[in-house]
Amino acid sequence: PIDCLSSSNVAEYLDADKRRFMGLGQPLTRFAIVEEMDGSGQGRCLFVWTIHHALYDGWSMPKLLDRVSRVYNDIETPQAPLFSSFIKYLDGIDAKESARFWMSKFENFSSSSFPMKPSVHYQPHVDSSMLADVSIKKANGSNTTTSNIIRAAWALLVSRYSETTDVAFGAVLSGRNAPLEGIEHTIGPTITTVPVRVHIDRDQSVQKYLSKIQEDALDMIPFEQAGLQNISRFNGECKMACEFQNFLVVQEETSAEYGERQLDLEDISPPLQGFVGCALVTECKIKTEKVSVQIYHDSKVISGQQVRWIINQFCHAVRQLSSIQDGVTIGEVELVSPEDVGIVMAWNKAYPETVKRCIHQVIEEQVRLQADAPAISAWDGDISYAQLDHLATRLSYRLVQLGV
Repeated sequence: PIDCLSSSNVAEYLDADKRRFMGLGQPLTRFAIVEEMDGSGQGRCLFVWTIHHALYDGWSMPKLLDRVSRVYNDIETPQAPLFSSFIKYLDGIDAKESARFWMSKFENFSSSSFPMKPSVHYQPHVDSSMLADVSIKKANGSNTTTSNIIRAAWALLVSRYSETTDVAFGAVLSGRNAPLEGIEHTIGPTITTVPVRVHIDRDQSVQKYLSKIQEDALDMIPFEQAGLQNISRFNGECKMACEFQNFLVVQEETSAEYGERQLDLEDISPPLQGFVGCALVTECKIKTEKVSVQIYHDSKVISGQQVRWIINQFCHAVRQLSSIQDGVTIGEVELVSPEDVGIVMAWNKAYPETVKRCIHQVIEEQVRLQADAPAISAWDGDISYAQLDHLATRLSYRLVQLGV
């Protein structure tokens, strides 16, 4: 029998439902009938369904609702492929071959995490988000999928921010590319998370770069269900690769199923805010001619202003990679977005007063006025005006000795 709870106030029920535990040893789905009256004495009856993500994913939920609607309206419902077939497929994966694949994928990998956590023991907790849309117009003859263009653009951005040409980040995959008959109609969670490694060569053509991204994605399919917890145990390099602080989620927009059209539904899923584990999460939803990008972040690790720059730069990179013609190299892909240029122009809108003196004379004056004030402040240290004057004087004497 199915237990169905009851209530007379939907707001109170939802508030109480959020506090109810749902996990190991507990039912992973709940049902309730809420019959409430409004201020005018009119009544309404609502059905509330609470379900744990362990039972579904974004791909299968519309199909599940479609089946509910068909049964409710007494419409013939075709048999869906059994989820047990997917479990059997997972059991048949060669563990040793999977280990060899992942160890070879991250051979000689050296970590360079982006963004950096405030401390080693800090546990990231995303608490803010930003949203943007980017139009997609693929170059003629391009056979690179939009999801791989997105992955390629994100890799370029991570490379720039982490200051390395060998990057790794997490990627959430649908799991629907598994070589299993009917996998696209299977109802149940097939999603998986994998570490992705990308080498950036500024002299490589964009076409070759995109082809390599797509080739690597295809090579990964037989082993993408290995699981982060297992991949991280293969060796130290794999463990390092699984400690990423940013990951990419790419979802294809699905057309509305019959159930979604017929049922009057309201999705009240909790937002990704509160997600623990990564400081930066980029979610991309692929639509017909555009991609909706939403970036979630931990504001204690990376500021909202920085995320605004990142989302603009990412969209700019996606636009370029999707439309670039032959002959363009990775080094020619511009990551400075039009919005960045506008900011720099605004910074330089007011021109400083012209000073008709040499720079060393200006510095000498500052030495007299504020010798201990910082003249240079950089990532590797600070120098006061007095120190700068002393070092510059020593350098000038040395250059004179050398006859320069």
